Amino acid sequence: MNSTDFFLKYNGKHLDFDGAFGAQCVDTIKAYFVEVLGIPAVKGNAIDYWYTPPQGFERIAKSTFTYPKPGDIVIWSTKPYGHIGIVNWVRTFDFNCFEQNSPIGAPCQYKTHNYGDVLGWLRPVTSPKKWTIPLTVIGAPIAGLKEQVAKWSRGEFELDIKFTPMDLPYKPTTDYSKYAKDRFCIVSCNPAPEIYKTSMLDGLKTAYAVAGPDPLTCSYEISHMLTKYYNAHRGTNPFIENEDTVGGVTDAQRYRKYDVVKPFMDSVILKP
Repeated sequence: MNSTDFFLKYNGKHLDFDGAFGAQCVDTIKAYFVEVLGIPAVKGNAIDYWYTPPQGFERIAKSTFTYPKPGDIVIWSTKPYGHIGIVNWVRTFDFNCFEQNSPIGAPCQYKTHNYGDVLGWLRPVTSPKKWTIPLTVIGAPIAGLKEQVAKWSRGEFELDIKFTPMDLPYKPTTDYSKYAKDRFCIVSCNPAPEIYKTSMLDGLKTAYAVAGPDPLTCSYEISHMLTKYYNAHRGTNPFIENEDTVGGVTDAQRYRKYDVVKPFMDSVILKP
């Protein structure tokens, strides 16, 4: 399981991983260790993670020139037992965590903080898991798609591609939900349609896009799908603007710059 799946699984729920003392902030961390990092859960209060850090983590003290990264374990000095959470996104003056029992009794949730009372954070030193994107390509196979996606994603994504022939000529009114089944979908059209589109499918944790048959345009539309997925299902700020809604930029400029990719990659959790 990757961090994104973990957050979606427990968001809004009370998590009592060890069955002791109810749903505490450390229960989220224990479950994260086991389900995402693949390491044993660690006993102790939140403050103990700072003063006696578990093996396999680098301890980084808060300072003017250091910032946490998505997937780090941030620890507060809150009395008497401290507080702990998993970093979701980071900005200069604030950051967002996935955490529990803040305020007391609250379920797992996304919460934004400044750096007050933060002791520092623990950073996993093991190789993170890559996020595997389940992608269905409807239409003809697209040569070079994996390589193009790896290029703009800085190697953070892996594609699990399933090809399926298109049983009907593409029409804007065609219902593609039958192809989705919790997978992202690219409708590969040749010739390419005049208007590319990316849409969320109601009731599904997925999206589909329409693009031409070349890997460049298809990988660009994949970034649109992931951005829509992030905005629709993460429940966090900042909202990432999708270039589909930004005027004054030609398709050629979009494909060259991949402007939507950088804020997405900088904000979304892709690795522990």
